Amino acid sequence: MQEGRIGIDLTSIAGVDLYRGNAFRLSGLPVDASLRRVRRRSTEIEAADRLGAELPSPGGPLPVDPPPASTEILDALRRLHDPTARIVDEFLWLWPEPAAAGEADEARAVALHNLAVTAHVSALEDDYPDGAVEEKWGAVYRRWNQVLEEEACWRRLARRVEALADPQLRTTAVDRLRLGLPELVLSTHAGLAVADFARDRDRGLRQADAMLGSDHDDAMIDRALLGALGPQVSRLKALAEQTKDAAGDHEAYQRTCQAALEGSAADLAALRTLVCDENAVVSGIADDLASGVRECVVGAMNRIPEDEAVRRRVEVAHAIRWLDLANGVAVGDHVRERIGEDLQTLLSNLVVAACRAAQEESRRSPASGITAQRSLVEQTRKPLRRIMAKDRGRYFDLCDEVAGTAFLILLEYANVTGEGRAVLPELRSLLRIAHDPKLRDQLTRAVHAFESGGPDTGRRGASRSVWSAVDASADACAMCERTATGSRTVVMGHPQRYGEALAVTVPSCGRCHRKRLNSDRSGCLIGLLFLAAIVLGLVVLFSSLTWSATDAWFGWMVVAVALLGYVSERGEKRRRRLGAHPEIRRRLSEGWRIAN
Repeated sequence: MQEGRIGIDLTSIAGVDLYRGNAFRLSGLPVDASLRRVRRRSTEIEAADRLGAELPSPGGPLPVDPPPASTEILDALRRLHDPTARIVDEFLWLWPEPAAAGEADEARAVALHNLAVTAHVSALEDDYPDGAVEEKWGAVYRRWNQVLEEEACWRRLARRVEALADPQLRTTAVDRLRLGLPELVLSTHAGLAVADFARDRDRGLRQADAMLGSDHDDAMIDRALLGALGPQVSRLKALAEQTKDAAGDHEAYQRTCQAALEGSAADLAALRTLVCDENAVVSGIADDLASGVRECVVGAMNRIPEDEAVRRRVEVAHAIRWLDLANGVAVGDHVRERIGEDLQTLLSNLVVAACRAAQEESRRSPASGITAQRSLVEQTRKPLRRIMAKDRGRYFDLCDEVAGTAFLILLEYANVTGEGRAVLPELRSLLRIAHDPKLRDQLTRAVHAFESGGPDTGRRGASRSVWSAVDASADACAMCERTATGSRTVVMGHPQRYGEALAVTVPSCGRCHRKRLNSDRSGCLIGLLFLAAIVLGLVVLFSSLTWSATDAWFGWMVVAVALLGYVSERGEKRRRRLGAHPEIRRRLSEGWRIAN
């Protein structure tokens, strides 16, 4: 309820202590007590306070437990000199029975009003089991709805306004109070739900669920809960601002992120559980907090030197943790998408940093190459798996980065120690990681070279000579063994996977780049013979040669067949060489067939 409708903001008093601060309850005075009685009661309490005597008993119904201090009572009594505050306190306390016995309507109105107040006080202040929450608050909403519909209640309150005869208070204040009553009652329930949630999550959820029994719409219930969660909302907004202010401060960003995410956990849980993520206020606060953490992390990561591989690996791992937590906080798709993109970048950076750190370790201690290689593969397994779920292209590239780095580390180990066969299991395991055909070819050749156990593979430095021979042929054309000047794509099909195609990239020279690989011999024969027949016919018709028609035909057919045999043999030779390529050979063994 907005301030100005009856002179005060009703929502400012709508809390768990709504009735505890009521002036008439604290003082024991009836709601129709005159200002003279109010002043007399204040004088009695002040005198007792000065003399150190016991305060006079209020003597009214529903006494406060524990009893209030004298200052609390005096403050409440002073408030009764404000007519707008007094009419609210009168309405929110027990009314006396009508003096005249024949006033049935007013008697009914007083009874309904007092039942609503009593039920409300009990629901706010009494201890009752969780199972009684809905019953208690169902009675509160039902009783106050009866008061709202009972015109005699509001006529009586209007007469009280007239009896006070204060120019600051008008009878229209009654209408304003009537309009604001549902929100006032709902706000007190929201305050209790928030207080209970802080002590007992399940109890708080029961209170929030019971608010649905008020028959008010979801928007009104959310407003009441957000009003009760005002302190939490303010704290969350302040934390979001702090994270944005710390963006780019590399030294303080981790402390800031920790303070923001850990400090917001309880308040954000209350907000998201009691209201919901779909609420614009809740989603806005959550997204602001997540965006602030994201800006803080990204700004700090941009200030780490690229050449500090070990430090960067550790820092990136911390940054990924903070972004994962921020992603759990975010609600909006646009914020989650941006954080997801940053996570993919950081995960990629983590893999690259791990590769560089492994290389540095291997250079410092080549003899620990196998350990460094295994550690690299293990460290990158989880980030690679996460990258694969979002971006398979990036995943394949990074797998090749890891496999290539591990490959170099193993070669250096074999060269330094002379233990070429010791790296064979590791090289074979890298074949399961690598995807690039050229890298796979190099790994396969290295495996074959070490498996062959030539005269030099058993002594120190032999791996370098063996690998030099392997590496020298790594760039040969896959079809003619000339020096490769580029690459070509070999398209493969599977007889049992109709409509699927597989593209494999192999080294190629310029001559073989556009050669067809799937030419059928009989098809070529028919085509060449047909071409030869046409050429022969043209020669016979337009030439002065003296060959007979039969001799001419026979001669041209022989030439055509010889040419066909030569071309077909060259094509088959290219296909056989291509079939020996490690990647093509692997695919052929799986049932794939060359299609282009």
